[in-house]
Amino acid sequence: MVRLITKTSHKKLVFNLRKLKRQLKIIDDGELSLKQIADIADKLDVPAEGVVTNNRRMAADDLYLNEPMREGEDGEHLDNLEDDSPNPEDRYLADDELAYQRSLLQ
Repeated sequence: MVRLITKTSHKKLVFNLRKLKRQLKIIDDGELSLKQIADIADKLDVPAEGVVTNNRRMAADDLYLNEPMREGEDGEHLDNLEDDSPNPEDRYLADDELAYQRSLLQ
């Protein structure tokens, strides 16, 4: 899923956070200190909580839906996603049946 960025300040934060951390010589070892958060927020003119949130997003590993859930197992993360809506074949058959019934009534 792709999340759209709409606010200019958020765009500035997303696109400049890594570069600014490098300029401030912040080692990317997890959480930022309160001083580092304040420095980045001041320089980019964004809220401190936005700095924390985006830093955590950048530090998190990506999850791929087609990856095995555990080593040596066949199940994938995609197998756990449920969709309660009818599948395309069932929808087609229901529409076809409805069209047939309507044609009988005419």
